[in-house]
Amino acid sequence: MTSASLRASLEKYLEGTISKEEFLEIWKTLQDPRHNNQWFSVIDSTLSDEELHQLSDPDSAKQALLEIKAKLRIEQNSPTFHTGLRAWKAVAAILVIIGASLAGVIYLTGKKKETAIVQTVNADRPGKSKTQRVLLTLADGTTLDPDSLQNGSIVNLGMARLVKLANGQLKYDPLIAHKSEHAAIGYNTMSTPAGKQYQLILPDGSKVWLNAQTTIVYPVVFNSNKRMVKVSGEAYFEISADKSKPFEVQAGNIQVEVLGTHFNVNAYPNEENTKTSLLEGSVKINNHILKPGQAYVNGKLFKTDVYQDVSWKEGVFNFNNQHFAQVMRILARWYDLDIEYPNGIPTREYAGEMGINLDLTQMLKGLEDSGLHFKLEGRRLIVQP
Repeated sequence: MTSASLRASLEKYLEGTISKEEFLEIWKTLQDPRHNNQWFSVIDSTLSDEELHQLSDPDSAKQALLEIKAKLRIEQNSPTFHTGLRAWKAVAAILVIIGASLAGVIYLTGKKKETAIVQTVNADRPGKSKTQRVLLTLADGTTLDPDSLQNGSIVNLGMARLVKLANGQLKYDPLIAHKSEHAAIGYNTMSTPAGKQYQLILPDGSKVWLNAQTTIVYPVVFNSNKRMVKVSGEAYFEISADKSKPFEVQAGNIQVEVLGTHFNVNAYPNEENTKTSLLEGSVKINNHILKPGQAYVNGKLFKTDVYQDVSWKEGVFNFNNQHFAQVMRILARWYDLDIEYPNGIPTREYAGEMGINLDLTQMLKGLEDSGLHFKLEGRRLIVQP
């Protein structure tokens, strides 16, 4: 693909007039690092072009170009898997996500079906409901809405203090004077509703990202010989290394043992199995040692697409090789839906990605174009051929 043709396709993308074939062509160039410098040149020339300001939303268009450039730069400068995290795929996801916000263009393919083009409509997006709140339950039963706390707020928990950081995350600071092993430990519970995610920094400095409809129970300080938390739902962990205190996650019917690593645990009650995917380091589950790029499900280790496993954390639904029922369970958790199949569950697989902040109408339009019909009655979503 020449620089001129890439520039022309990129302009069509920003204008929302790009065709399916042109979109897939520029998508392919993102998979080949040899095109990186070409992308840099085209993005820089587009940013300096006065015609950019003639678009209906020039600010979003500029932000899209800058984010694509930033992701490509990460890939170029960080050859390791974790740091890069398949940066070209992250860039492709940006094309999809921001493309939807710019002009309502998004791609989702059902196998043996034509690629669907979903047009943006005005509708509420997930996570906007005032009644759907992230909830923090303290050891004494007091409940807090983390989003309602001002940045810089401090909540005294006795053995630790809870701080609301400038980026909106909650961080636990243990108080040294109260770190006796024999002291009674208080446990906090963080729960996310449908359509919302949350990031939390645990008392040992470990970071955890909670997906929608997820609950984590953890102590306000880790003062025993191990660090243990319980998870129901899906969570991504970046664990602070401490060989003297192994970290353990209890999720579903498994227990993940770890020293310092990055991994994802999917333990939703309505999924058939609990899946643990490893991105970096090593974890032990029932005497099985996982290596990066592997997953553990029902007593077995296998190679997994870790990008897909943690795509929710990157703001993307990745539906590659997922059955329809899997896709619908994901959407049910994100949009707070009850799914009904009066004529049975359709048997088909999907491929493609969508931004998690699309409204439900956009998402369903993409699925309808693959040969299905949906009827929405309140929170009931009825699926028909």
